[in-house]
Amino acid sequence: MNTIGLQLQKSIGGVINTDDNVLFETVLSNFGDVSYDSGTGVITIGQPGRYFINWWVATQTSLGPNAVIFSIITSQDDDIPGNTPLKTGEVAGFALIQVDTAPVTLSLVNKTASSVAYITLIAEKAHLVLGQLEEIVGGATGATGITGTTGTTGVTGITGATGDVGPTGATGETGATGDVGTTGATGATGATGDVGTTGATGETGATGDIGTTGATGETGATGAIGKTGATGTGTTGSTGATGAMGETGTTGTTGSTGATMQLRGIEIQLQDAASDLAPGAPVIFDTIVSSQSAFISYDDSTGEITIDQTGLFYINWWVSVDGIMGGTDTVPTFSITSSGGDNIMASSPNVTNQISGNALIQVSASPLTLQLENATDGTIAFAVVPIKADLTIVHVTL
Repeated sequence: MNTIGLQLQKSIGGVINTDDNVLFETVLSNFGDVSYDSGTGVITIGQPGRYFINWWVATQTSLGPNAVIFSIITSQDDDIPGNTPLKTGEVAGFALIQVDTAPVTLSLVNKTASSVAYITLIAEKAHLVLGQLEEIVGGATGATGITGTTGTTGVTGITGATGDVGPTGATGETGATGDVGTTGATGATGATGDVGTTGATGETGATGDIGTTGATGETGATGAIGKTGATGTGTTGSTGATGAMGETGTTGTTGSTGATMQLRGIEIQLQDAASDLAPGAPVIFDTIVSSQSAFISYDDSTGEITIDQTGLFYINWWVSVDGIMGGTDTVPTFSITSSGGDNIMASSPNVTNQISGNALIQVSASPLTLQLENATDGTIAFAVVPIKADLTIVHVTL
């Protein structure tokens, strides 16, 4: 899996005009197919997917009377603002965008009606975190089953009735007449009677024997064959019954179950602060609101969070403060510090305020421990509110 994540920081102050992009100078972390142009403030996402963006900007003042507004503007016409009624303070926002066709570009833009000055009292002026929420649906389809055996051929239909006999052909020509047979021999002449009265006419002599029959004449040529009678049109027999269906093929192997989409992480709060927070001390959260991961644990005696799995983790936090005692710092600053060397700070120009921050941390080797610490050189007093602080960690890699 190609994890996509980006974390940017701005440290250079000055003024940002209306419709200008926030120019982050420092890339704290960059993973996967996403890039940033520090000259234009443009982020380019090179892969389709679902992305979250969390940001904040610390401002000193605005030249106009209106609220301070910044917005995530994308090349696919997303316009997702965050605003505050205070000219001096921290303005923050969150965006969730769907990228169906990459690449998509985006920027954090000043949408205030006038120019805005960045805070001068703190080192970090703005911060932005972008990460991808991976989405997997279902397991692979099982292999196709073997084709069943072909069914037996149906019985042949009954032969159609014989067609009617065609008309008799014309009679052939009569053969030639045979030769006449040889005339038989003449019988012997009777004796001459006395001349006298002419006697009665003697009886006619017997007829001579019939001569031998002449040879039979040659047979005449056979007459031409008559035309063939028309073919009978018998009715075609009915189609035989369909053969029985072959046996069903073997069912293909079921595909492995796909990964389930989970939001894995932990949320902790500080509800009953026993004392103020000394310089360099960790916030001791006393309540686990939700724990949805077997790989993230919290020790409420040390304020230390332990991550026992590699991957990309997103951290969001806030603390309600009410003043700084001692030291030289004039603004409250907190930092996410880890055993991997991370030190990601956020500050507020107001000493009585809610201060918030975020971080994107890559855990390449586990376990890794982290804390939210007071990075001010003076003691910070918690505000008198029901919830003093809150921290959420989400594992954004499946």
